[in-house]
Amino acid sequence: PPAPKAAGGMADDAAKQRISDLETALRKQQKVILKLQANGGASAEGSPVSTAPSSTVGTSESEAGLRRELEAAAEKIKEQEKKLQQLAKLYKKVDQEKKEALEAAKSAGGKGFTPSPGLLEGIRSSLAANRAQVVALRSEVEQSMRTQLPAFLEEAMKAKLPELQGMVEGASREWREKYNMECEKRRKLHNLVQELKGNIRVYVRVRPLNAHETGKCISFPSPDEIQIRNEETNTKKTWQFNQVLQENSTQAQLFEGVRDLVVSMLDGYNVCIFAYGQTGAGKTHSMQGTPDNPGIYMRTFNELFKVSKERAGWQVELKGAIVEVYNEEIRDLLADRNDRGKQKLSVKQGKEGNYVPGLTMKEVRNPQEVDDLLAIGSQNRTVACTDMNAHSSRSHLLVQIYGTLTNPEGKTKTSCITLVDLAGSERLAKSGVSGDQAKEAIAINKSLSALGDVINARAAKSSHTPFRNSALTHLLQDSLSGDSKTLMLLQINPCKDHVEESLCSLQFGARVNNVEMKK
Repeated sequence: PPAPKAAGGMADDAAKQRISDLETALRKQQKVILKLQANGGASAEGSPVSTAPSSTVGTSESEAGLRRELEAAAEKIKEQEKKLQQLAKLYKKVDQEKKEALEAAKSAGGKGFTPSPGLLEGIRSSLAANRAQVVALRSEVEQSMRTQLPAFLEEAMKAKLPELQGMVEGASREWREKYNMECEKRRKLHNLVQELKGNIRVYVRVRPLNAHETGKCISFPSPDEIQIRNEETNTKKTWQFNQVLQENSTQAQLFEGVRDLVVSMLDGYNVCIFAYGQTGAGKTHSMQGTPDNPGIYMRTFNELFKVSKERAGWQVELKGAIVEVYNEEIRDLLADRNDRGKQKLSVKQGKEGNYVPGLTMKEVRNPQEVDDLLAIGSQNRTVACTDMNAHSSRSHLLVQIYGTLTNPEGKTKTSCITLVDLAGSERLAKSGVSGDQAKEAIAINKSLSALGDVINARAAKSSHTPFRNSALTHLLQDSLSGDSKTLMLLQINPCKDHVEESLCSLQFGARVNNVEMKK
């Protein structure tokens, strides 16, 4: 009948599919064996620890244990392979017997041959049993892979760990050396650029006219030129400087030219930035600014701590000191009020350059701590009222940040950045002061004159520079000589009523601009 014949064909196809599945599983198992053996051999041969004389015994035992585990796993897989082969043979035998029975039926002329129920039931029972065995074998292999393979991989990683650590440390050391080399190159190139710009640079900044002022004596023929015109004598003169900042310039624009000098200080060079000009020309505004629009002081402090944090592996220790030079005396503005004036401060020569014994120096860890010191120093600074300014500074203010810089290799350098707000440079008759204030003005002009003599000697490349003629120039000696970096900010009043004072300031700035530093 047709129905039993169709059922026999379906059983035949199912048997063939089972045989194919078993052969595929067998090939997969063989691949797993080969892969495990290859990984085990590579781990044993490639492990750097196994060849090290100091750990031969421990490593050999570990490798022997791994090999034994691997061989045991391989034996189990071989047993499974034998069972699978037996199943495949059984399927083939059943298939062959079926084919022979069909052939016999055909040869006997029985086209409607129907397998006996017993034969079909036997085939079904055999297939079910073999299927159960295959499922059990598959589960056993998967369980072995889950338990043995991770342990094998973990042992292999432990064996490779010393080699990997050595590679990481070697690469880290190599990159650290390259980084230090690049830092040194950057430092040299940066300071070469500063030297090419001129070790003493002169920036000119012209403040806007005040509400009560009329008439200008200043003009700007080109971006880096400034011209002054005297209407009474009908004369005019033009100068060229490193940078000329006009009345509409901002504090941020001014600091752009100062920023590189801050980096030089953290490279181990002494740096000095001083503001020069007559009273009321805007020196204190450019240096101090306001809380909403800070000047060079606060921007420099922020930049110092920003750059120092960016230097990975460096140790940067900063200390602050604030002094004033008043009537040729050095005053410590951070000293306790009870101790102030007890000890006369003076400049001494030391191994690291000039210094002031007994000067108060406070450690600073952030810009705000430096600003707090500046607030204390500004409160103690000597000021008075003059015809040029209602709140005129009667002393030279020096804000100093000393740095101890240690690079990743342990080499230490020391440096200092000095920010100077000089007292007004106007003539005595112009300031309109008398009595003690007249003595102050004379002392101010004497120190500024000594500064001019130092500048002239440097410009003329004289064999002797009179640094000791004034307490101010003695304090600034390290900043005005050697490989230090110095910038003078020349503040100019544009009002035509002050044309003579502005002319004197510009002439002094031109002399400073001709100075070449030397070691």
